[in-house]
Amino acid sequence: MIRRTLLILALLLIPVPVLAQETVAGTRTHTVERGETLWDLARRYFGNPFDWRTIWEANQSKIEDPHWIYPGQVFEIPGQSRLVTQVAVEVGGEPAPAGAGEAAQPARPAVPLAQAAGPRPGPADRTVFYPTEERVESRVLDAEAMDLYFVTPDLFQSTGWIDPTSSDAPEHLGVIDGFQAGENLRSGRTVVMPHDVIRVGIRSGSAPEVGSELTTFRIRERVKDVGLVAVPTGMITVIGVEDSVFVAELSNEFDQVALGDYVVPSDEFPLERSDRPTDLASPGMEATVVAFQVPNQLNSRGTILFLDKGAVDGVKTGDVFELRLGAGDGWSGKVAGRLLVHRVRENTAAARVMQVTNPVFFRGTMVRMVARMP
Repeated sequence: MIRRTLLILALLLIPVPVLAQETVAGTRTHTVERGETLWDLARRYFGNPFDWRTIWEANQSKIEDPHWIYPGQVFEIPGQSRLVTQVAVEVGGEPAPAGAGEAAQPARPAVPLAQAAGPRPGPADRTVFYPTEERVESRVLDAEAMDLYFVTPDLFQSTGWIDPTSSDAPEHLGVIDGFQAGENLRSGRTVVMPHDVIRVGIRSGSAPEVGSELTTFRIRERVKDVGLVAVPTGMITVIGVEDSVFVAELSNEFDQVALGDYVVPSDEFPLERSDRPTDLASPGMEATVVAFQVPNQLNSRGTILFLDKGAVDGVKTGDVFELRLGAGDGWSGKVAGRLLVHRVRENTAAARVMQVTNPVFFRGTMVRMVARMP
């Protein structure tokens, strides 16, 4: 009986954990490790590697060139406000610092709490159900309100093109033929990893300047009467030029970059943030689908296809084409598909499927322009 009484008294004297909530700014930090890129960090924190620009813009004072970040750098990772729940143990009436007693719980996204009925409790009456001062409102912003590009630079650079050559090899500066340190000879590795330094054999008279940005690509297929379908795999930055080769570092990936990929100068991004297409009073030029970047049985949203109209016809990045079912001479009928032009070459244009009601895009499908860039 005495032992049981002493046990109860001991339990009553043990400090009770107290849950404390506080709203903190939604900014995290990340210390760069060897081999990481802004592309990697955006994939890790935002789930989308194309959001790397968000991290770059938040840390421009630390990043001179977004293609070059270094181990040990500490970057701010922007994000929404969130609630941090900590478990503290009362020691002498004061909460123990984080790390004492139970470990702090990980940060969680802020969740608006229901407003309690009646007067708000005072500080002494706070509980874990006490409503937060800060409210999170959801709203949808269009691209213009957020000052975004109508076609993003990353989507532009990752979109392929048609090389009309009749030869077996496309137009190019050179071919990735190895690693600077000859690693492929030792390990047999053929895949290029982020920040690998690679060696590119130079074609006669085509040496690029140090610092220039180039696109790596491979040929997917030859389409009869059309040309070679070129698919970008990544981007590299030249860091040195020798007699017959130049060395470069992989700075961006769209696909798996590998030895044997071709290299060309990167196309200059043609849009300003304020550029928006204007709807046409009536549908304009006709264009025909002639090939696909990646052949699929069912061509859905996100599919890249190629049209037989290009720069010489007045097509621009950001133009919009539509396919309508049951369309007659007056171009009436239900909209079955919508295309947004990304990359434009002299006689062809690459467009992304933005809307589709069923698999209606095939070679020979005819579309018409409904919105034009200025």
